[in-house]
Amino acid sequence: MRATSHSASILLALVLSGCPGASGGSAPAVVPGETEPASLGPDVFVQSTGVGATEDEAYMAARVALAEAVLGDPAWAELVAVDLHRRNEDPQRVTSVADGVEVALGLTRARVSVAISDLENGERAVQGPMIWREPLQAYVRAHVAAQACERRRVLFEVECETGQTEEADAAVVATMEGVDLVSAYPDGVPVDAEGRPLREPVVFALWRGVPVPDLPLRIGAEQPEALAQSRLSSDAQGRAQVALVQGTALPPIQIRVDTESLLGPHRADLPQAELRIEPRAVGTSRWAVVVTRGTTKGRGDEVARVLRRRVESAGLGAPVDLPPRDTESLRAAPLDRQGARVAAIGDAMSGSIDLLLVLSYDTRFASRMGGGRVWYEAEGTVRIFDVWTGQVRAESSTTVRANGVGDAGADTAVRKKLAEALAKPVLASLQGG
Repeated sequence: MRATSHSASILLALVLSGCPGASGGSAPAVVPGETEPASLGPDVFVQSTGVGATEDEAYMAARVALAEAVLGDPAWAELVAVDLHRRNEDPQRVTSVADGVEVALGLTRARVSVAISDLENGERAVQGPMIWREPLQAYVRAHVAAQACERRRVLFEVECETGQTEEADAAVVATMEGVDLVSAYPDGVPVDAEGRPLREPVVFALWRGVPVPDLPLRIGAEQPEALAQSRLSSDAQGRAQVALVQGTALPPIQIRVDTESLLGPHRADLPQAELRIEPRAVGTSRWAVVVTRGTTKGRGDEVARVLRRRVESAGLGAPVDLPPRDTESLRAAPLDRQGARVAAIGDAMSGSIDLLLVLSYDTRFASRMGGGRVWYEAEGTVRIFDVWTGQVRAESSTTVRANGVGDAGADTAVRKKLAEALAKPVLASLQGG
């Protein structure tokens, strides 16, 4: 394909028009006062050419160049519907070339005048949050009028009143200030050993701290082939989920407010909100412990306390505390539903844990000895859950006996012994994984 200086504009026009490919190239449009190669006719006032693998691609490339010559920037054709060139009605020529197909397009002086009027007066369905519609419409009206005047001055050498845009600009800047994009997984989207995401990236759009719906977003990536879409919009809760090509590794992703579709070519002058989302490998340093059975009311749980201390001292990081609501919901879940509940907790905690150690145990009186000493027995189980799959990575159960002075002393002793016995297989599993 022929490389040209219009490649970025070509890609934009292809997206707008639904063309499946972006391999076309274009040649600069010819405007009045320049030499016209192979003119399309004496009445042609502006013409352009485009090259592509097919006639459709070449035609779209030529339309982009024509839009730039007539409107000043192809993005105006996205912002306002302009009937720029009527295929097979307005002047055009199709030629086979070494690179594929070349299409030349032309417009008469009258058709150029109509296109500029269409720009100035055309209907434009304003995108974006409903609460922004009034300032956005005022902004577009002001800039479209100014652009139409400027194009008449350039193409027809006539003077006109451009009007003022400062007031509309200030209103839009004030409106769009306070937009923030927040990842559902602030520390990175969890990925497996092959880099495939365990959750699809999710972003929340906030405006002055409140979820904002209908905010258009654009997505880019270092490996764009991993993305199943390049644009999306926030829902009623301000949430937008990025779709990825199934089975691909997650690359770093850039998400930003789609100011082009909101405001057209003057987007660079407006507040920008951007977010970078990175993949994060799942490991063993983000973990928590929850006791579903065995806690003694009125005092801290000795088994869980010893288990946490032993895991942390092994260099696997500090434990994360679960919110009480999540702890209670896990305790209430039947055994066969624990996995689903654990996965829901992982999502609710925004990726702050990768593993959840679920501890359940019982202690009971065994027998009495002389001198006031008592034997107690304890049996317990630890299940290590992967919070992203809800699957049990490892499970260990054991039964121990210990004695102490009185029931309280024996109960404390057996809890400590149980914790140490359970900690060994837990550490073996985590350090091996």
